[in-house]
Amino acid sequence: MKNIPQVNEKVLELVQTVAKEPAVADALKLIADQTEIAMQEQIELCEIEAPTFHEEKRAASVAERMKRYGLSNVHIDEIGNVIGVRKGSGNGPVLALGAHMDSVFPAGTDVKVRQEGNIYRAPGIGDNCSGLRAILQVLRALEAQKIETVGDIWFVGTVGEEGNGDIRGSKHLCANNKLDGFIAVDSTDVGRVLYGAVGSHRWRLSIDGPGGHSFAEFGKAPSAIHAVCRAGDKVADIQVPADPKTTFTIGTIKGGTTVNTIAAHCEVDVDIRSVSNEELLRVEAEILSAFEGAVKAENARWGVTDETKKLRLTKTQIGNRPGGMRPA
Repeated sequence: MKNIPQVNEKVLELVQTVAKEPAVADALKLIADQTEIAMQEQIELCEIEAPTFHEEKRAASVAERMKRYGLSNVHIDEIGNVIGVRKGSGNGPVLALGAHMDSVFPAGTDVKVRQEGNIYRAPGIGDNCSGLRAILQVLRALEAQKIETVGDIWFVGTVGEEGNGDIRGSKHLCANNKLDGFIAVDSTDVGRVLYGAVGSHRWRLSIDGPGGHSFAEFGKAPSAIHAVCRAGDKVADIQVPADPKTTFTIGTIKGGTTVNTIAAHCEVDVDIRSVSNEELLRVEAEILSAFEGAVKAENARWGVTDETKKLRLTKTQIGNRPGGMRPA
């Protein structure tokens, strides 16, 4: 068991005590015995296409399975999350055990699973059909051994975790329900528990102006692309700490129409990440300032004073995930 970090002794002692409870030990054995059943379920879920924003079919299957495994209180909320409630015996804390249902792969991707020995290959089979399989395994084991908890357990399949989904399912769940804890099960590394959240702010920065012919309007019209280049030069030199880890990138750039035009439009998508909200906000402010300054500089370069002919910057936030750390 090397490479697994040392666990807090009090936590380890509690886990070992619970694991020795006869019903819990039987539940863990059941999970091991049902490996093939669980893998078949993972394959079936993987082969239901579920790109971000279009998880409906996979959600319907997850909801049907929760009901089949013993949950009577199962529903799909207004944003598309599947929520199944396993009531506790008393007035205990409410724990959500969740896994996201969407895949990073676009619609039309071949999601057929191929087995090579004990390796299963398919787009999304790990991220995150493994998580869905795991929470359903837990549900089956609790029900089979009739294990009662004092608090309620919510089994949840969330939407919109990947890309521009911006974890919208989890955000909606937490904003509209009283939860005391949330364990997200994601991907395949069973030896790792993450207790820190990598914050991510994403922006679409669009620069627009009148544009014009590259020869006829030269010197009269500022270029949206040139302004983006000016900003990119500043952004590339931003300094970030190694600890707390902080990153940034201009991930996409789109603009212009032909080689012989002064670009009337250019836009970029920017991703900024950190485990520190303070650093996240600092770098974000630097990047936004770089684009604001670049627009002013490009307008000034050509002496444009007419407001109707100036470049203008539009800032649209397309991702907002706060960062932070919990005690180890």
